Amino acid sequence: MAPSRRRTPRKRPQQERSRATFDAILEAGARVLVKQGYDRASTNRIAEVAGVSIGSLYEFFPNKDAIFTELRRRLNDQMFRFVGQAMEEALELPAREGVARTVELLVRAHTVDPRLEAALRDRVPAEVLADQSRVINRRLLDLGMAFVRRHRKQIRPRNLEFAVFVAIQATESLTLEAARLQPAAVRDGTAAREISDLITRYLVE
Repeated sequence: MAPSRRRTPRKRPQQERSRATFDAILEAGARVLVKQGYDRASTNRIAEVAGVSIGSLYEFFPNKDAIFTELRRRLNDQMFRFVGQAMEEALELPAREGVARTVELLVRAHTVDPRLEAALRDRVPAEVLADQSRVINRRLLDLGMAFVRRHRKQIRPRNLEFAVFVAIQATESLTLEAARLQPAAVRDGTAAREISDLITRYLVE
């Protein structure tokens, strides 16, 4: 069996100059992926767009999959800041208002960098980003479980973990499809309001 490709950075920068190089490689990776796709996004091409030597790229990243994994990780962290903030607020709100607030911000989180998110989702093979997908799904599930346990008496479904799973997957799927097919509805807040209303009706009595 062939060894699996490493999909994490070789090292993380410690000094300002190194951080600038690291960030330039990631920004170039994002641009190349969005414009040219996964197959044409070679490390040589990314280094060229970043304005760095291929040796400098390999100092930080063993291959392009590690670059795209790091882009997904950073995007997940940006998105999670939206949701984490919402959940802290939601735990102190009544159930219906808390669900609405959380779902609304989860939808908005997908507007952080929609072109990059779409490229990572549609152009990078799923197995490359599988670890990051598991991480964000686990974090969202843990937050959702904290909320439904706090508001147990007002939550309609009996199986709490499955209810949170349904709410998260429905929100994610609807948001991503809205971004692809109805981008105006995402931009003007219609998608957030409508998806929030749907999930609230499902979860809360």
